[in-house]
Amino acid sequence: MNMQEYRQLRAELSALDKLLEKVPESAVIDRMSLTARRSQVTKTLAAYPKPTRWSLDVHLTPSGKSLDPKKIADAHYNCGNAYFMQGDFDRAIQDYSETIKLNPHFADAYNNRGNAYSDKGDFGQAIQDYSKAIELKPDLAEAYYNRGVAYGIKSEFDRAIQDFNEAIKLKPDFAEAYNIRGMAYSDKGDKGDFDQAIQDYNKAVELNPNYAEAYHNRGIAYGNKRNFDQAIQDYSKAIELKPDFADAYNNRGVAYGIKSKLNRAIQDFDKVIELKPDFAEAYYNRGIAYRIKGNFEQAIQDFNEAIELKPDYAKAYFNRGIVGLILGEWEKARADLTTVKNMRVDIAAMFRLQYGSVADFERKYDLELPEDIAAMLTGVTV
Repeated sequence: MNMQEYRQLRAELSALDKLLEKVPESAVIDRMSLTARRSQVTKTLAAYPKPTRWSLDVHLTPSGKSLDPKKIADAHYNCGNAYFMQGDFDRAIQDYSETIKLNPHFADAYNNRGNAYSDKGDFGQAIQDYSKAIELKPDLAEAYYNRGVAYGIKSEFDRAIQDFNEAIKLKPDFAEAYNIRGMAYSDKGDKGDFDQAIQDYNKAVELNPNYAEAYHNRGIAYGNKRNFDQAIQDYSKAIELKPDFADAYNNRGVAYGIKSKLNRAIQDFDKVIELKPDFAEAYYNRGIAYRIKGNFEQAIQDFNEAIELKPDYAKAYFNRGIVGLILGEWEKARADLTTVKNMRVDIAAMFRLQYGSVADFERKYDLELPEDIAAMLTGVTV
């Protein structure tokens, strides 16, 4: 080892010590990685004859000109990863930025900084970083994947699909890319896209038979195709693989409800609420099931809970208003329906979708609606 290498190792040791001070104790993997490297550097230095004080003064100058930028860049990169894992995205971005400043060709640093920006909700900046990572390292499948995710969140589904195509081309066993491309096809909503989505989910579970999210997403696609039996099978498989999968219980409950298996639907919604007590949609869905069963008081309690959790939940106000009509509580019903109308929701269209006409509703529940409420539900101005 020559003097230049010795100086570089000393500089790296100093940088590692500073980074270890920054990395949280809970970031066990990153601390182990940094500590292991520090141990290697320390052992290497111990084998080198100690220079005299004169040598140190000359070769380790305060200016730091002898430091190796790439090694310091690596240290900042590892620290950025640690902060990212802890959810401290601002500090992660700072360290990734230092990495890039010291090593402008570090593609993974751009990619990871993009992830941090993405998790902060700055998808435009994230896309810029992913694009730079791809420019520097055109075979980095993860950068295409991550950029595709960002495009998907921005509802730019065609661009997202192009990136997922590229990620799969580079990494044919990339199960996550098949899954997320399937989601992009589903979200496009064009005729035939659900079939393409199902093909992608099939490939994802072929590559990873324990991929609960892919089974769940395939269930959603089957549900959109009105194949609720197959949807229920997929939701059940997702739950088998991931017993705390609240969304899978919720969606299976919806499928059971559509098939008029209301007790099984309610059981699923109960489980969702047990797993996620702040899941407003689960309370709403259970309220619908109770309303259909004729348990109106329980339905109102669930709609109340949904509204408390999500004060702008128009459908919960609407259905609580409908229950109010069924019970003859005109003032409460009028207040709820007016709230929905003030949210600029077409309540006449919502009513027609569920009940047909006012006359049909009145016959079904053997009642006569007040004139102003009937007008509100038909879109007629009184």
